[in-house]
Amino acid sequence: MRKRFSQKVFIGEICLRGEIILKTGLHIGGSEEAVQIGEVTPIIKDPATGFPYIPGSSLKGKLRSIMETFGKRERNGKEERVPINKRVGTPRNPVYIHCCDDLEMALNCDVCRVFGMSGEKGVPENLPASLLCRDANLDPAKQEIASFMDIKTENVLDRVTAVSNPRRIERVIPGAKFDLEMILQVFALGDDKQLSFPKHLERDLGNLFTCMAILETQGLGGLISRGYGKVKFHFNELSALRLEYFKRENEEKKNILKCINEREFGIDKARKHIPKIVEFMKTAFEEITGEKVADQTKV
Repeated sequence: MRKRFSQKVFIGEICLRGEIILKTGLHIGGSEEAVQIGEVTPIIKDPATGFPYIPGSSLKGKLRSIMETFGKRERNGKEERVPINKRVGTPRNPVYIHCCDDLEMALNCDVCRVFGMSGEKGVPENLPASLLCRDANLDPAKQEIASFMDIKTENVLDRVTAVSNPRRIERVIPGAKFDLEMILQVFALGDDKQLSFPKHLERDLGNLFTCMAILETQGLGGLISRGYGKVKFHFNELSALRLEYFKRENEEKKNILKCINEREFGIDKARKHIPKIVEFMKTAFEEITGEKVADQTKV
């Protein structure tokens, strides 16, 4: 019998804010309808402002694909690598991702705990993603460059005939800065008898920072094998907020943990604050639920 939960209790959120800074040109494709040979392949833009932006789905999808390359899950008491087992693409563009088969397995999976699991037909269970990635907008006031976009001309040569097939790629140029906001939601799950603290929280935070570090070396968006999409994450806030903070009923200092609040810091500095965040959330769990965190929840 599959494991089911009758209670899901919000404990708090972990917020990470800062900037995504481009080190090389970025191309995240927009609408390419009726683009002919030699015409410009456009980037995605905010229709209200005309400025380029990085969709939260692009950032989250890249992080998920990275997690699938090193994340693991526990199955039948043993740890195993996650399989790439679910088709989410189309017949013309097949795309495969990892997705656990049931809720109990998903809660013991590095990928599904953070990025979610959706049940197939006949499997009603699903696990919503705990990670939220906002669209990263470009704020013109924060830029140190005069222009945000350029057009790069490339040639594709036919290996047999040596005929040139030129194409023009629109890009956001190096130096552009996009606002970054990521939120990891923290929930306690259980039944009418007992609620459990999310015992993998420390591991999930560590994995998330590892994914971001790998992304910095691989790139974001399209054409990264040609040098596009190298980025750097600069943070200015890492904080943990418990339920009472949002109610605004008690003193704020008790309900918010500002680990770092400075102009600029990187992934390595943020990672050092994971134990402090986990302890803050454990205290919040105990006060909200009235239950103690069991010793075995320590990672």
